[in-house]
Amino acid sequence: MMFSCQELLHITGDPRYADVLERLAFNALPALFKPDLTAHQYFQTPNQAQCVIGDYEWHTRHESRDENTFGVGVGFGCCISNLHMGWPKFVSGLWKRTADGGLGAVAYAPCSVEAEVGGRAVRIHEATAYPFDERVTLTLGLDAPAEFPLLLRMPGWCATPEVTVNGEATPAEAGGFVAITRAWADGDEVALRFPMSITLSSWESDAVGVERGPLVYALQVGEAWSFVGERAPLPSGYPVYPAWEVRPTTPWNYALRIDRERPERSLRFEASAVPEQPWDTERVPVRLVAQARRVPGWSLTQNVARPLPQSPVESAEPVETVALIPYGAAHLRMAVMPWLRA
Repeated sequence: MMFSCQELLHITGDPRYADVLERLAFNALPALFKPDLTAHQYFQTPNQAQCVIGDYEWHTRHESRDENTFGVGVGFGCCISNLHMGWPKFVSGLWKRTADGGLGAVAYAPCSVEAEVGGRAVRIHEATAYPFDERVTLTLGLDAPAEFPLLLRMPGWCATPEVTVNGEATPAEAGGFVAITRAWADGDEVALRFPMSITLSSWESDAVGVERGPLVYALQVGEAWSFVGERAPLPSGYPVYPAWEVRPTTPWNYALRIDRERPERSLRFEASAVPEQPWDTERVPVRLVAQARRVPGWSLTQNVARPLPQSPVESAEPVETVALIPYGAAHLRMAVMPWLRA
C-alpha cells in the first residue's frame, strides 16, 4: 500500500497520497515488527491487548492460527519477502524530480539527495527528527549557482505550516505544495516548521483515537514476550528466528478522561532525545500523558478487546495516570479508546 501511494503521488501529483504514505510508514509499518526486524506479524489490530496463537475474528484464517503472533513464518509466507522492502522503498521515494526540471520533497525523514538539475550537480541534506519533531532543515550544496524550482509538500494535517529561505518567510498553505524558484547557491537553507496539534478521530461506539501530527498514539501496555518455537523452519544454513507470543503485564481496559473539544487540555506532551531505534517501546522519544479510569466489565472476546464500551463510560474506579506512545512502537496497545462521562 505504501508503494501504491508513492506511485499514485507520482502519477497524479495529489499530495493527499503522501499524507497516507507517511501515516502508513510512521505507524502501521513499524508496529508490525520487533525493533530488530527478526519477527513480524501477519495481522495487526489497532486495539491489541495480546498476541497469541488461537482463534480470532479474522475473515481469512491460516491453519496455524498464528497470524497475530510475531515470527518469521507466521501467517502466510508473503511477508518474508515483502516486509523488508518497506523502509528502503519509502526512503527511495522521499524526493521526486518535477516535470519542470526541479526537485520535490514529497515526504519527510532524515536523508540526503544528490541529483543533476539544470546541468548542475545539486546536493540537499535534510536534517530532521520528523515525525517526532516539527522542524525540517534543508541545506543545499552546489558547485556553482543554479536556478531551478524546489517543490515542498505541506502536510494536510498541519493547519499553519511555516517556510523560510535563508531566514525570509515564504507563504505556505496546508495540504498542497510550496514551489520556490530562484537562483540557488551553495549553503542556502530552507527551514520548514509543521506545528503539531493534538486531534481526536472518531470510531465505533463513539470511541476516540488520539493523534499528533503524522503520529497515531496508543495506550502503552506492559509486554511479556514468550518463546513459542520456530513456526516455519527455514532451509539448512539459514539463521533460525523464534516465534513469540506477547501477553499484557499491565491493565489495558481504560477509558480516557479527556476534553473532546480541546484535547490538549487533557493530554500533556513530553519529548526526549530521539534514539537510534525510535520504535523501541521502552525508549520512545515522544509520549502523551493522560488520566483514565479502568472499565471492569470490558474484557477480551475471542482474543480481541471487543466489543468497545459505548462512550461516554461510567466508572467508579480510581483515576490513574497513563501514557500514550506512538502506535508504531507499541506491540500491545489500545489506539481506539472509550472516554469518561464528565
